[in-house]
Amino acid sequence: MIRVLLAEDMRILRDTLVSVLNLEDDIKVVAQVAVGTDIVPAALAERPDLAVLDIDLPGADGLTAAAELHERLPACRVVILTVLGRPGQLRAALDAHVAGFMVKDAPSDQLIDVLRCAATAPSRSHCSPPPGPPNPETTRVAFHDVFFEVGYEEAFGFLGPNGAGKTSMVCTAPRHRLGRMLISEAFLLLVTTEDGKWLASSPAVPIALAGGLLAELAANGRAAVDDRGRLAPPADPSPLGDPILDQALETFRQNVGKKPKDVLGTVAKGLGDELYERLATAGIVEIHRGRFLRPNRFPVRNPDARARVWDDVAAVLGGTAAPDLRTGTLLGLTQAAGAVPAIFPPERFDMSKKDLIVRAKQVTERDWASGAVSRAIHDAQVATMAAVTAAVTAATTAASISAST
Repeated sequence: MIRVLLAEDMRILRDTLVSVLNLEDDIKVVAQVAVGTDIVPAALAERPDLAVLDIDLPGADGLTAAAELHERLPACRVVILTVLGRPGQLRAALDAHVAGFMVKDAPSDQLIDVLRCAATAPSRSHCSPPPGPPNPETTRVAFHDVFFEVGYEEAFGFLGPNGAGKTSMVCTAPRHRLGRMLISEAFLLLVTTEDGKWLASSPAVPIALAGGLLAELAANGRAAVDDRGRLAPPADPSPLGDPILDQALETFRQNVGKKPKDVLGTVAKGLGDELYERLATAGIVEIHRGRFLRPNRFPVRNPDARARVWDDVAAVLGGTAAPDLRTGTLLGLTQAAGAVPAIFPPERFDMSKKDLIVRAKQVTERDWASGAVSRAIHDAQVATMAAVTAAVTAATTAASISAST
């Protein structure tokens, strides 16, 4: 039996939640309070397994109470309920060691799944996803990916890492409002050092980022290249719901008939800063504004997020994991930017620099996606490679002319 303490200041909502939870055979509400300052005394008296706390309470807010419960009654896990989920709230919830975080308009069955998971996990930091197949209107994705997106959805609940070392998340908003970190965002994280420098040439990175958007659009049927190597009308021109992807989609649609490499430069303008802003919102990078015409810098604030992306791609490069659409494309972008040895030091793979580059080329040329998608991704990679080569050549030529004058 999961013994629950409920803290909610709205009487009607509190009574409804008590009734819903008590209908479950394995859940019983043993205490209910309306004021934040009553949470810890009630918990110490009843010793519940789980405290379900409204984030906004009179007296003391739910996060403050959660932090105190962690100190005084660590066996009691906490799930936070809120009207709107914001990145700052989520980070504060993590700091308070909560086990779950959901909005109040989530379906009751989703809430009950999260409560069961939070209460029955072996420890506060380990939790398996609810049993059964995913709901068509929900998605389970790696938490660090969705954490980045958390400012753009309206309903979600998160769960801690499962036994496989991955983190699961139950999301109660439609798929198009969630999703994983964009391939271009993951590449930008890969190519950025902890002090905010790039591991590839400055002309190459923006084009590679644009190439990542082209590849992601192609994989979703939103971009296509014809037999002449020119942009063709997409099979599905409808927006995906991500503002950066949709802006790129519109640019490619407006340039049907042109070579992709001639359009990637347009898509690339300002793209790096846009992606960095989103990563900063997620707490993954910091923004250091440049002064007196100096460029902005974006040092990595959360190296674990970068390490997870690095590990996934390195496993493919090292041959311990099979490439998929995501990791294969990331490795292709790294290769196009000429950054394979810089991002993935050859000594880490017991290879020479030359052998590592050859290995990356072999992986990216493999058919690791299904038929039509494989062709679309291949076309996007070819276009990106051509555009990066053109951009780097142009920059080198300009620098040589400037040096000679």
